[in-house]
Amino acid sequence: MNFVFMLPFYVILFWLYNTNRPKNKVFLGLILLQLFSHSSLFLVGKSIDLTFKTILNIAFVNLNLFLIISIWNHSKIKGFYVSNKRFFIFFKKQLYRILSFNLFLNIGILIIVTILIPDIASFKAEKSFKKLYENIPYFANMFRYAFVSQNLGYIAIPIFYYHLSRSEKRRSTIALVLACSSLVQ
Repeated sequence: MNFVFMLPFYVILFWLYNTNRPKNKVFLGLILLQLFSHSSLFLVGKSIDLTFKTILNIAFVNLNLFLIISIWNHSKIKGFYVSNKRFFIFFKKQLYRILSFNLFLNIGILIIVTILIPDIASFKAEKSFKKLYENIPYFANMFRYAFVSQNLGYIAIPIFYYHLSRSEKRRSTIALVLACSSLVQ
């Protein structure tokens, strides 16, 4: 039923895509992302509570994604230049180690919280996180580390574009997955 209420939003996105089709592949990506996100809600047993605030949040997130992605379609950047190749490789290896650890840590935290806490809203309302911290040893430290280091994924975004500009699809995919490691939390 929510799909019917979101239909005008999708119609607007398709209209924007069709107005300038060869140049607007970003709109197609946003449409597919929204359709995937909206259609996979039933897998977790959720539905969108369509309020004005929710619609503004969806529009805000899509606008941010569009601004992040579309700038690369209209730029005149031919390639990236790395002045110190050894340092770049060293930095990338260290960053990938940290982001890989963060990815697995965030997945572990997600699984633990999903299994132990059936209703997140009541958990937050009761402020019963101390019980969770006491039941699982070092959970508070793991959660604090994940919270502090979640923004490191943004550093891997330029590495993703660097490998993408060199047509290294496997390396760019790895950089993108590791850049998205903070989204798991």
